[in-house]
Amino acid sequence: MNDEEKIVSYPDVSLNGLNTSRAISNKWIGYVPLRNALGKNYKNLELDLVRFTIPQVTIGTTSTSFKGVSFKFPTKVINEGDRTITFEYKVSEDWYNYRSLYTWASSVGSLNPVEKEAWDALLLNQTAASVLGTTPAASGNEGLSSMLDCRVWLLNNYKQRILDFVFHNCFIENFSDLSLDAGSTDEVIHSFTMAYAYMTMEPITTNKNIDA
Repeated sequence: MNDEEKIVSYPDVSLNGLNTSRAISNKWIGYVPLRNALGKNYKNLELDLVRFTIPQVTIGTTSTSFKGVSFKFPTKVINEGDRTITFEYKVSEDWYNYRSLYTWASSVGSLNPVEKEAWDALLLNQTAASVLGTTPAASGNEGLSSMLDCRVWLLNNYKQRILDFVFHNCFIENFSDLSLDAGSTDEVIHSFTMAYAYMTMEPITTNKNIDA
């Protein structure tokens, strides 16, 4: 066998790139634990999301130069700018999800000046704890509506949860307007934007089908 006839072997090569199974017909379910903010009179919400964008990941960098040549180094800060996520969801027939989210947004935005100082201290405490990865210290103001850890469950083609996106320390930053047309038979779609401290993503190994 000459050099041209030699068979080249590539051990431990994965052929997953030839797999014909692709991500199609995926769905996303948004989860908002409203009871943690509004109390037991409210239900935790599972939102049927019609559109969801996974935030991009941008690594902060710093630069230095040596003999006229610039070098970049990572600062280990992820998405140092704006950290927001938008949920675009279907409004339920009884409008419960819309009304509950509006109540949560209003509870954060309508604090009176007497409560503001205590609220600012609580937010600072929670934000510092999220950055340091510690448990927030007791502030004596735990009755105030706090930021929530909201989730997005990514479903596969068989409506099974496969990925869990967690957006930590969320609060509603923008509750969008809603245009209604008399006699329209289209589903009502609403959206709101939340600010968050950081995001984590974990695979879900045990699963149950979710009804459409």
